[in-house]
Amino acid sequence: MMTNGSWMKLLFLGVPVFLGGALGLYLATDFDGPTFIPSSCCNHSELKGGSKSFPLEQYDVKDTQERPSLAVDGKGRIYLAWASQTSDSDKALLLARSDDQGESFNSAKEVIKSGIFKAISQMKGKTISRDVRMTPHVIGGKEDVFLAWTESLPDLKGVRMVVASSKDAGETFGNPIPVHHGENARATFTSISVGQDGTMVSSWLDNRDKKQKTFASVKGPFAPEFTPEETVAVGDLEKGVCPCCPTSTLVALDGTVYVAFRNIKDGYRDFYISKKKPGAASFEPPVSIISPTWKFDGCPHDGASMVLSGETLHITWMDARSGSQRCYHAIANCNEMKFTATELHPMIQGSQGNARLAMDSKGDVHAVWEESKDAAPVVDGGAEHKHGTQDFSTGVGRNIMVATFEKVGKKFGNAKTVDGKSGVFQTRPAIAVAQNGDLLIAWNELSEAGKAIKFKRVQTAAIVAKDSKP
Repeated sequence: MMTNGSWMKLLFLGVPVFLGGALGLYLATDFDGPTFIPSSCCNHSELKGGSKSFPLEQYDVKDTQERPSLAVDGKGRIYLAWASQTSDSDKALLLARSDDQGESFNSAKEVIKSGIFKAISQMKGKTISRDVRMTPHVIGGKEDVFLAWTESLPDLKGVRMVVASSKDAGETFGNPIPVHHGENARATFTSISVGQDGTMVSSWLDNRDKKQKTFASVKGPFAPEFTPEETVAVGDLEKGVCPCCPTSTLVALDGTVYVAFRNIKDGYRDFYISKKKPGAASFEPPVSIISPTWKFDGCPHDGASMVLSGETLHITWMDARSGSQRCYHAIANCNEMKFTATELHPMIQGSQGNARLAMDSKGDVHAVWEESKDAAPVVDGGAEHKHGTQDFSTGVGRNIMVATFEKVGKKFGNAKTVDGKSGVFQTRPAIAVAQNGDLLIAWNELSEAGKAIKFKRVQTAAIVAKDSKP
């Protein structure tokens, strides 16, 4: 076990600080390092039961953006995928499977290993180098399981995003196919979804034109490959779209595909959605979720999440319009795309982020997010970018929360701590629903023991309030 001193040294090596404060929004320079915010972390009721742990490498400690991915296939098997840096020059994509509703997992297997491609860009006269991440996505189908990731090309000449399928529960995968055709593609901040009819949509950010734009491609149910990628949004004429926030995708029952992204328009960094109906020649013009709200000259590395319950489209995201990071939720009829937004879980003080949604077979919508309780510095959206180190104090922490959407009140309620702990940093949650209706939740966790992927199964009845059903 690492000593407390060595853990803190690794943990806070190069922690970003925005505006000289401790809020630590991740900026477009893609600076690595987790940000801790003081938290009492224990004022919410906590769900019973322990979590399962999958240790990560020392190389992974400073990474703040790789996240686990969860899926359930048609036979109820649970898949947990994640990326881990195994050396100075390589990353591996790992996959573990549970055949007993998450009670146990088989040994994680290495699906593929990739070299680390370093993307070079210019920002305000400075040369910026950042590692392009694998960002794995696992998706459970009726018979197949799909796995998508970003990998380096031979000789580290570039990267490509690919997807492969398995017909033997993840034991072996077929040859991966690229989601894009462009040879100069730089697929980052990716998303991929599969609809019930087999339609697949992938989205990503790409700076092939020297600024980040939102791209997407679609593969029909029986098509052997993806269609040529389309530009979903160009964003600001000079800056493009927000350069480091993950995109989000969704496929409706009728095959309509949706892509969400954080835009830059007149200095505001709010979320937009574009959709493409089956047979349409192109994506429709993006629709804003809210009126211009968050004016900010930076990139928070925090994307959106969407689900479609009947004709109601749900989306969650984070912004700091109030001066502190807060998660928000909006709903709209998918045919009208006129959204009503509220806070996901109102707080008097504190910080939230990285909200994710999942829908169960009854159409109930569940959310997970990360949360720190104590006060955070106010964000000044117009100030100059700054970086620095952050002091550590005992008792810091950040915990994963979960709640269910109340159909009567049209809001999320009864928030609970998934695996409440003090002095740890839980971040980047993933959520899926087991065949029996239980929620499956995974996240990254930093502690004195190092960094690990954590997994916990949660009974829905432990979250949903008795009077929340219509």
